[in-house]
Amino acid sequence: MSGERGASTAGRGTATDGSRTAGPRRRDHEGRAADPGVPARRLRRRRGPCRLPRPGVARPGRPGGALLERRRLAASPSRAPGLVRHRAAAELDGANAALRTFSVDLAMAAALHGSELVHSHTWYANLAGHLAKLLLGVPHVMTAHSLEPLRPWKAEQLGGGYALSGWAERTAIEAADAVIAVSHGMRADILTCYPALDPDRVRVVHNGIDTELYRPDPDTDVLRALDVDPDRPSVVFVGRITRQKGVTHLLRAMRELPPEVQLVLCAGAPDPPGLVGDPGRVFASMGNYIFTTKILLDALHQDAEDPGSAHDLGGSILPMLTERGMAQVYDFDDNHVPGETARDHGYWRDVGTLDSYYEAHMDLISAHPIFNLHNQRWPIFTYPGQLPPAKFVSGGIAGESIVGPGRVIRGQVTRSVLSPGVIVEEGAVVQGSVLHDNVRVGRHAVVRGAVIDKNVDVPPGATVGVNPDRDRELYAVSPNGIITLGKGQRVP
Repeated sequence: MSGERGASTAGRGTATDGSRTAGPRRRDHEGRAADPGVPARRLRRRRGPCRLPRPGVARPGRPGGALLERRRLAASPSRAPGLVRHRAAAELDGANAALRTFSVDLAMAAALHGSELVHSHTWYANLAGHLAKLLLGVPHVMTAHSLEPLRPWKAEQLGGGYALSGWAERTAIEAADAVIAVSHGMRADILTCYPALDPDRVRVVHNGIDTELYRPDPDTDVLRALDVDPDRPSVVFVGRITRQKGVTHLLRAMRELPPEVQLVLCAGAPDPPGLVGDPGRVFASMGNYIFTTKILLDALHQDAEDPGSAHDLGGSILPMLTERGMAQVYDFDDNHVPGETARDHGYWRDVGTLDSYYEAHMDLISAHPIFNLHNQRWPIFTYPGQLPPAKFVSGGIAGESIVGPGRVIRGQVTRSVLSPGVIVEEGAVVQGSVLHDNVRVGRHAVVRGAVIDKNVDVPPGATVGVNPDRDRELYAVSPNGIITLGKGQRVP
């Protein structure tokens, strides 16, 4: 996700992505103002040939034509006159990528004064379009070619930010004055994912290209230089290597094609680095080892006597047992449990960092968690302790949270995970936090975006996660801004 978005100051019709708009009033090929109520397809025929500027470049001299790009602009001002970059707020450096994008949306909305129409494309920019609609009282038109509810794997990339991106898309699309779907299939998906949307506001406008920029080229020198045989049939993929693009399905299908067919991948970098030939997966050491006592002790003694050993489990012990044929590997992808779905199959999170540990907890409290704690056909057994049920008194409330036995809630808890014995006193606020056993949050105290270990007492009126500068002086803070308090740590 880019931390920058480009904008053009040319014209008064504005788009919050790389697409183009026709300005506040469309004009026909003779320069006459067109009726803004006429559908775009009719207007295009009346205007004659549509000549679009090169991607990423605005032409200030044309009516309308303003554009806000949703991608990082590498062009210098001299190469892209009129473009303005909108950067993420510096205060959010290291924060969740979705929050950084929201700050870009705020900057874009603030730059749109004087616009009479706003167009946005994808959730990156949809919030900017929606905010501009509310701020300026202008129509907001948005184009959709993919939808957040149909991309659940993004939770692995954004963590809790996936809930934010979904909220931004839903808010914008349900309030938009018009929604452009790039295909009839996309229109059906839009109405399925967002049933509150009026179907009459969703129109299909297929993607197109500028035939002056993109046209057949009979020269084959470039193909041959890349070892592509122009005389053989080809299957060509153009796009990023992500799960969304379905590259894995294409690679499997290639096995069924005749050997003379060549596969050409014109591909960008994957979102997360994946396996060669299967970009949707990665190798991961899951760190779960099962030994018989005698074999492990024998291996440890032998390793201790080896002066050339690194005395490391993964670098010494496991290779030794593997060479002897005594080690076996369990393929986690083959693990199937009763009641699982395709969405939660093979769930795994590496919680080796504080941020990943925090995001794993945020996974569990989402409306549709990837990991389902409520699968009655495969329950998770743990020691519950001999504790009374959770109790909510004195107006205490909890929303979008996991609250188990032994908790006493007198304050407000949202988007948090509370372990046994946690007490939240009257007037206290806990937001987006993970509280371990026996943490007490005093009256009118505030805890936000924190992971607090056992037996910590947050005094009445204290704050954690409210003042970033003060928090960094007092506590450990992760790259994404998650505050950590150790076991029994004192809170001033």
